[in-house]
Amino acid sequence: MMKELSYKVKNLHWTFISSVIFLSVVGLVMIYSASHAEGMKATYSQMLKLLLAIVIMFVVALINISFWQKYAYVIYFFGILLLIYATFYGYIGKGARRWIDLGIFNLQPSEIMKIFLVLALAKFFAERKIESFKDYLFLILPIILITIPFLIILNQPDLGTGLVLLLLGLIVFFVVGISMKFFIFTFLFGLILTPFIWDSLHNYQKQRLLTFFSPYEDPLGTGYHIIQ
Repeated sequence: MMKELSYKVKNLHWTFISSVIFLSVVGLVMIYSASHAEGMKATYSQMLKLLLAIVIMFVVALINISFWQKYAYVIYFFGILLLIYATFYGYIGKGARRWIDLGIFNLQPSEIMKIFLVLALAKFFAERKIESFKDYLFLILPIILITIPFLIILNQPDLGTGLVLLLLGLIVFFVVGISMKFFIFTFLFGLILTPFIWDSLHNYQKQRLLTFFSPYEDPLGTGYHIIQ
C-alpha cells in the first residue's frame, strides 16, 4: 500500500501543484499587506483555510479518478443539498444567506458547487457522445444540471457566482465539442430573456451590471475598483 501511495505521489502534476501553492501564498501576502495594520486575525484565518485547502487538494489528487466518475452525480446531489440548506438555514452576512457556519469558518456551498457541477457534466459527456443533431435532445439533462444550482444561488442572492456557474457549464460544452450552432442559439435565447431577467434582479445587482459597463459614471464610488 505504501509503495502504491509513493507511486501516486511521485506521479502527481507537481508543476501545477507548485503553481497553485505559489499563487495562494502570494494571495496570503497581499491579505497581510492590506490588513496587518488592524491585526493578524485576517491573515491567520486565511492561512488556516489555505492549509486545509492544500490538505484537501492532495487527498483529492491521490484518489483514483474512477471514484470521482462513479460518484459524480452523488457528489452533485450532495452539493445541491448544501445549497438548499445554506439558502434557508445558513449564516446571514452582508444581507445574503449563502454560508454554512462550521465553527472554524463559514462554508460557501456555491463555491464548491462549481467543482461538483464540472464533475457531473464530465461524467455525462464521458458516457454520452454527441454524434448527430438528434443527440442534442440529450443536452436537456446537462442543461438541467446547470440550471438547478444557478436558480438556487440566484435566490440567495448571489448573481456573480451564479453567472460563473453558467460560464463553467458553457466552457464544458465547448470543450466536449458541442456545435457552435448551440452557442449561437443560446446567445439569441438569452437576448430574448434579457428584459425578463433584468426585471427580476435586485436594485444593487442592476447597479453592479451598470457599473461594470460604465464605471466612469461614478469613478470615485461604485466604479472605483473596476477603473483601478
